[in-house]
Amino acid sequence: MSGPHVAILESDEWDRYRAALGHVTELVQQAHEEKAALERTNCLISGAVCAVGMAWFSLRMGLSLWVIVAFAGVFWTMYVGMARIRAEAGAPEHDLNFLSPQESPVAVFGARAVGSRSLSAMSLCVWFSRRKRNYLMPHQLEAFKIAEREGLPNRAVFGVLLLATVAGLGHRLSARTRRSAARRTARQCSA
Repeated sequence: MSGPHVAILESDEWDRYRAALGHVTELVQQAHEEKAALERTNCLISGAVCAVGMAWFSLRMGLSLWVIVAFAGVFWTMYVGMARIRAEAGAPEHDLNFLSPQESPVAVFGARAVGSRSLSAMSLCVWFSRRKRNYLMPHQLEAFKIAEREGLPNRAVFGVLLLATVAGLGHRLSARTRRSAARRTARQCSA
């Protein structure tokens, strides 16, 4: 076989190899896009289930439907806004002293329009919406950003965040149990 024949055969093999590689790359990319679409769908379904659950709980608590929508809109706008500010500016602390989801509907529509039952129900939400230090999203975004910079997998970070959440809830419940036991003991001693 002469040199030109070998060159023609090699170029033909190279073309087949490039076509096969392009086809495999296209299949992998298509599978990745399908997986990303499925993850987005799961995220949207989870968010919708949580929103319906919170709306049901709020209705049972006594909030009117339009107040639920206003409260949730202000709450989530503040929540995501503070998370973005912390993630982009790197501010170590966030606080909005004179703005809360409870005060905004009353300031815009008035106490009469909101209604006494909704006002009472919104006062029960102060524990999670008044002081913004308990918002977890900024801390979670910071954790994912640090993981991205260090090349850590997102699943590992998610696992650590989930473990920290469970540990925090367990600690809170055990502290509450210890306090109530101490109160019972104090009542028994004083009686």
